[in-house]
Amino acid sequence: MDDEERKKALGADSIEKLFFMSMEVGADRRYGISERIYKRGFDELINKSKHIILYGAGKIGHKVYGYIRKMGLQKKIYCFAVTEKKIQQEEYEGVPVKEIAGIENKENALVLISARRDYQESMLEKTRQMGFVNVEVIDAELEKIIDKVDS
Repeated sequence: MDDEERKKALGADSIEKLFFMSMEVGADRRYGISERIYKRGFDELINKSKHIILYGAGKIGHKVYGYIRKMGLQKKIYCFAVTEKKIQQEEYEGVPVKEIAGIENKENALVLISARRDYQESMLEKTRQMGFVNVEVIDAELEKIIDKVDS
């Protein structure tokens, strides 16, 4: 991290500070983020959120739910959300499954896009169209971290 990056990190919020402080140069000379710091940033995001919507009720959404449950914070999960309710799944482990279009409280909820990469862009666009302001995507790196904790 050079001097300019250090200055920027000092004025950042806590998650951004974790990101900047975790920058490391790998063997291929590209910047990467430490897995431990990445996990800590995600955990902090979950801890500070009042309501969490897991957008995606499939395999990845269930993994993220399991991770949050292991943290003891499953009561923060408001619901699983799907774009279109095609099957009659009403809940998963007591958490309701709702269509994203019918969800209120858009300003106060953290939406975690918990789906395969090929669906993420359209889901992100859908959340923007609907007015959700706090949206994050569970990417491949975070999914690997969740898998390690889950196993």
